[in-house]
Amino acid sequence: MSQIAGFIKMLTGLALFGVFGSGSLSYAQVGQPALVPIEIKSTYIPTGFDSNDKVQLITEAWLPSSCYRSGPYKVSVNKLTHSITVRQFAYKYNNIPCLDVMTPFNTNVEVGLLEQADYVVNDGNMSRSVGKVAVHVAASNQPDDYLYAPVTTVHVETGDRFRIAQVEGVFYNNCVRLKAVKSFQESYNVVTVLPIAEVVPSESCRVGYFPFKTAVPLPSLGTGRYLLQVRSMNGQSINQLFDVR
Repeated sequence: MSQIAGFIKMLTGLALFGVFGSGSLSYAQVGQPALVPIEIKSTYIPTGFDSNDKVQLITEAWLPSSCYRSGPYKVSVNKLTHSITVRQFAYKYNNIPCLDVMTPFNTNVEVGLLEQADYVVNDGNMSRSVGKVAVHVAASNQPDDYLYAPVTTVHVETGDRFRIAQVEGVFYNNCVRLKAVKSFQESYNVVTVLPIAEVVPSESCRVGYFPFKTAVPLPSLGTGRYLLQVRSMNGQSINQLFDVR
């Protein structure tokens, strides 16, 4: 028993002093990760925003190694210069082994309501322009042109001769149903799907759980990386990046 107790005491001492090998750390060296700025590599900007729409755009960045994790962003709007500045950050974990692999991640940047104008989107960390947003005067008080279905998940399937978006969601009233689905290429790297719903009046309407699923053929697309934006009833969009090879 004395040998076992001595062995445990030795391990405890090693743990306290951090002596686990040449590349190991002690508790005194472990701390919070650093918040570091990183470059925005690509920007995906839908069109058709009105002055009563919440402007959203998608940015994509690359983490340099396994020691990085996706972090927050900061967005600011200058109404005088009609510019939107986005600064993307990542968490960097120091004093740990790192794999030299780059990993992409994307961020849904919520800009909010903007007045009518043409805005330039800037990467604030790199001091360069990464896109443009056009905001038009709203033609009505309605936030959307259609009543959209409540979409929950989206999955893109691509092959040699097909591009399909699997769109799923749930209606919570059996008198609301999917009427039509429109898909179109909104800009050079953005594809939009509009799942249009309709209300069918009936005396037998009831609240419940009514899932729906539909396969939506996408437009003919050339080789590249795209954002699929699917509008939803709650005013948000379901977004997914996908590649066409």
